[in-house]
Amino acid sequence: MAIAGVAWGCYSMRSGTHDPAQTTAANFLRSVPMALIVMLLFARDASVDRDGFILAVASGAFSSGLGYLIWYAALREITTMTASVVQLSVPAIASLLGVILLEERMSDRLTIALVLTLLVIGLTLRRKSPRLLAGNLR
Repeated sequence: MAIAGVAWGCYSMRSGTHDPAQTTAANFLRSVPMALIVMLLFARDASVDRDGFILAVASGAFSSGLGYLIWYAALREITTMTASVVQLSVPAIASLLGVILLEERMSDRLTIALVLTLLVIGLTLRRKSPRLLAGNLR
């Protein structure tokens, strides 16, 4: 997860120097051969319904692609620090969606984790910089 986080951070930081839509589309196309190799190596015995496969690829590519485009549009409006902190909300949002959409159990442990995660993110985003605080004291 740490490597994925660093890779995502680098990918996001580089988005300002390239057209995000073009870069994302090119990366999706480059990932197809790797995905096919992994599928052939590890899913030999699995039965794959052609229509299901096409729908899964289309919905995955569409939702991921749309998510990337929205993220890069937001990056233009926020600082790198804000973006990195906001990214920490992704596991919390995924957990909440699991509870809402997949009827997963909302345990006490999950509730505490969600509250603490979102609270710390909120506090971090609300915190004023020391320079602003010093300016307000004068």
